[in-house]
Amino acid sequence: MHRRAGREFTDRVAAVWTASGVLTVRRKQALEAHLRRVRMVGAERDRPGSYSWPVLRREAERRFAAGEPPPEVIADLRGTYRDGPAMVPSVRTMRRWFTQARWLERQSTDRRQQPRTKAPATKSDRAHPLIELILTGTAYPSRLPLIQGPRGP
Repeated sequence: MHRRAGREFTDRVAAVWTASGVLTVRRKQALEAHLRRVRMVGAERDRPGSYSWPVLRREAERRFAAGEPPPEVIADLRGTYRDGPAMVPSVRTMRRWFTQARWLERQSTDRRQQPRTKAPATKSDRAHPLIELILTGTAYPSRLPLIQGPRGP
């Protein structure tokens, strides 16, 4: 119904109705209305509710992440933006922002993206004994006691 901006659907329906002899003025208007609706879907539209305040939400989340008490942040932001271009989100919506805690997810993502520094090698990081044997010619060179000549009397 939406392919080629709705044109394909309306052309086929109009062809069937014409062939059947039932294409009336009202049906033609209905097809044109369908085309208008399909074209408007792609047009930019106002976002509903709190989605019309992405900057306000980022500011609230930044302050929540900094540890400011939610009631103070909510009261301050609702007072600051009450004369804005859209209706300020409700207190319940702003509390939902706090309980969703999206800034925690961003912080864990940021930590994962930081480059890791290689820790100094420890005994447990040593290669497998067979690989040590191939590379150094000796197996467990640091664990074997040094042979200091013949033992005994």
